[in-house]
Amino acid sequence: TPPPPGWLMGLEFVNIAGCYMFLGLCLWLAMHASMRADTASTHMLTRFVRLPIPSQGMLDKARKFLASFEEQPLNEVFRVPFTRHQVPGPKAEPGAKVADVDADALRRARHSYDVPAWYRKEREVDGRNPCESVESMMPLTAKSDAPEHFEAYREMQMEWFPYDVYARLCIFLSFMHLLSCWAYLQIGHLLQEDRALFACAIVMLPMFVLQQIILTLDIIPSGFPFHRLGPFGLWTAYIAAVIEYKRWYTPEAQVVGFVFVYISYGLHIIYTLQLIRLCRPADEPPAVAESPGASWWPGEWRLPTAFQHAIWLVAPPKQLED
Repeated sequence: TPPPPGWLMGLEFVNIAGCYMFLGLCLWLAMHASMRADTASTHMLTRFVRLPIPSQGMLDKARKFLASFEEQPLNEVFRVPFTRHQVPGPKAEPGAKVADVDADALRRARHSYDVPAWYRKEREVDGRNPCESVESMMPLTAKSDAPEHFEAYREMQMEWFPYDVYARLCIFLSFMHLLSCWAYLQIGHLLQEDRALFACAIVMLPMFVLQQIILTLDIIPSGFPFHRLGPFGLWTAYIAAVIEYKRWYTPEAQVVGFVFVYISYGLHIIYTLQLIRLCRPADEPPAVAESPGASWWPGEWRLPTAFQHAIWLVAPPKQLED
């Protein structure tokens, strides 16, 4: 039995090579996105949810030295402990401000000039709140009204969301190439070995319909849908193969078969260029949708808008609802 024609084997092997290529690329992108997301999860758990580990700068800021005693004014050095000092001296610094408390609590607490100078200085440096002396761990570029861990998560999500998105796109591309490869394989098998003309047509029909369904479900059309021309290459290749294996040879039929072969390759070239255009990152961010469940992502993300309904990513909001 002679082998299938070279043009049919070319279509088959190019599609199966594309399938394996996109599957391998999907594996690499998905592994990178998974490891980077796990790293970000560990970072969030150790820096925000659990107690933060102080840095050397925080430790230096918290500890005291004996030399600090010498930096105090003389009236503080010779102050009598456990006595009240509510009256300021002639060169006294402003007293420490106190929170809004009731009068009874104010009488029980030491405040104003009744506290040491070092305490007043620390309250002034720390912004009148000791908890604020802990350094913020939010990135400098993340500033909004959302909680700090929301902003930190959004900044870290920038490092793995493109790999996640394009891993999903690689699954789509590999499956489309696999369907085309199966169809061309059946053309070669049923026509070259079995001479089953109508059986081959019955195989082409579900393959063609399945590819059109996947394109409908995964792609939001914008402009003329050139990508829908790709599955028609199965039918033109089927007609060309039927002419290739017809019983009686005629030069006219051979020319018609060559025409359908070139049409099949042309449809695949247009189909591939259209998929490249659809899969490229968008130049402009999407419009903000206020309806619940609508597709939206931060403006700094560059994603393919044709697949925006099939991305399945959750980005933290920049503003909380009132």
